[in-house]
Amino acid sequence: MKTTELKKRLMSREILVFTNESDVFEFSFSKLRGGYRVMKNGSFLNKPNLTLQNIVMMIKMRQLQLEEL
Repeated sequence: MKTTELKKRLMSREILVFTNESDVFEFSFSKLRGGYRVMKNGSFLNKPNLTLQNIVMMIKMRQLQLEEL
């Protein structure tokens, strides 16, 4: 998934679910917090300055695959 498509989908308030062999990650955008949020295996990760580039790096480094519902 390209960075521009990822940003467009997150900014339109979609929750994107990515998985690998052992983990499930959910990425979303929060207007209240003014930034991106990430859940790993059902628990929010405390990453206050999460950027789109951080999300892209997580996806690549953990070899995550998008799960379409």
